[in-house]
Amino acid sequence: MMMDVEIYKPYKKILFDDELDTNSWSREIVNFAKILASHQHNVFITSDTDYQNNISNIYKGQCSHPQYVFISNGLWDKDSRTEFDVVSEARKKGAQVFLLETDLLLSPLHKEQYDGVLTQNTQSPLYSHLEKLILYQHPIYTDSFHDRIKEGVFVGYERDRTSQISEYIVRPNMNWFGKSETFNINNKATKSQLTDVLRKYLYTITISGQNQNEHNFVSQRYYENILHGIINFVDSQYDKSGQLLSINHFRRVKNYIELRHKLNMIDDKLFNELQQEQFDEIHKYTDGQFLYNIIMENITK
Repeated sequence: MMMDVEIYKPYKKILFDDELDTNSWSREIVNFAKILASHQHNVFITSDTDYQNNISNIYKGQCSHPQYVFISNGLWDKDSRTEFDVVSEARKKGAQVFLLETDLLLSPLHKEQYDGVLTQNTQSPLYSHLEKLILYQHPIYTDSFHDRIKEGVFVGYERDRTSQISEYIVRPNMNWFGKSETFNINNKATKSQLTDVLRKYLYTITISGQNQNEHNFVSQRYYENILHGIINFVDSQYDKSGQLLSINHFRRVKNYIELRHKLNMIDDKLFNELQQEQFDEIHKYTDGQFLYNIIMENITK
């Protein structure tokens, strides 16, 4: 059944143009909208956006009677229009309201006001695999071992990951594109620049802060790395239940010493095996059908 839905990100501009985008949430929201639209649902972007009304079933502006309103988590301290106001306005239009919890650090204190929380917490009843949104119709880059600089690169902000960044990024002096006050770095890459960066180097690592790790919260960065064919190591505290990567996998490491030991083992043959293994992880998600089924199942429970 076709439905009308609205998508809102508080006080942020939703960018459809990758050339301008230095954050992850725009692509998450854009792909969320595209997946719904591809199944003939009418999707209205109610946030500020650069969207040009050039995709079938996606529109800029509000809908008079949406069945569902999806609110992406974010900051709510910019003016007097509070989160409660936005949820209340949606309910007055007869909509069910769901939170898209793609960033645990920005999640609201009062989740009970929503009809449900579609989350990246792998242990939640409404785990909706939103971290896989990055995979939707994304090119897969297969640059070989010999095409790559035999060094590591990390893309991301410091946020609450200071100790992990100190261990895996600063200690080995890994190449870093991101932002950090502690380590005095500010060289954020746009999405298009990010592609060139990740295709260029041999390895990277996925890390999260203590709060995310304790709440089994996973990120799209894991899959974004895989899309670019770079060997993606994972800190042992990330995804501790092994939903994305089994707990005894070669690519899991406890510290930089273990990481360095495994890096010394990587030659052309092992690189190809690890890269192909990573590609095998993502192929079933790239057409968006799995995500669509999970989302629809969770909003109709």
